[in-house]
Amino acid sequence: MNLQRIEQLIGKYENGETSLTEEKELNVFFNRKDVPFEFRAYKDMFEFYKGAKEEILPDVAFDDKIMEIIAPKPLVNSKKTNVRFIYMVSGIAASVIIFIGIYFFSFNPANPGGTYNDPAIAYAATKEILMKVSTNMNTGSEQMLKIKELDKGLDDLQNLSEFDKGIKKMKKISVLDKSKDIIKQKNI
Repeated sequence: MNLQRIEQLIGKYENGETSLTEEKELNVFFNRKDVPFEFRAYKDMFEFYKGAKEEILPDVAFDDKIMEIIAPKPLVNSKKTNVRFIYMVSGIAASVIIFIGIYFFSFNPANPGGTYNDPAIAYAATKEILMKVSTNMNTGSEQMLKIKELDKGLDDLQNLSEFDKGIKKMKKISVLDKSKDIIKQKNI
């Protein structure tokens, strides 16, 4: 094999610029028995790499054991989990108590409130309640009259937008007038 070629490949190898085929070529050269003396250090290096590739770790979980030694898993604080569990259970219990209270206080048929035995009294009570609602509704509707006046003013502003469109059309006419003036000046 050409020794100059090997020297070039070693230079590229040291700079990290070799391709896989060039590295295979170097491996083939250094796996021979008759390597020149000046390349003996490289022969030892490539033999080491070859042996390292073939080396098998004794335990499959070797990496996991090393990682446990380097960075042990954090212990779970049992007090925090107990407190969270207590909060969760107490929240559920409070919700159940609230639902039971709502059921017994709102759906109690023993005290039917607001019922009348005499239809005339029921009619009078209903009429009174509806009159109160009517007066409250009328006070709100008085405020709505002011809003109607505001709407009328906004309608008048819509007319201004039509005026603005007319102004834009007039600008086009003024451009035509300017062009007439320019044409007249050129003709003079």
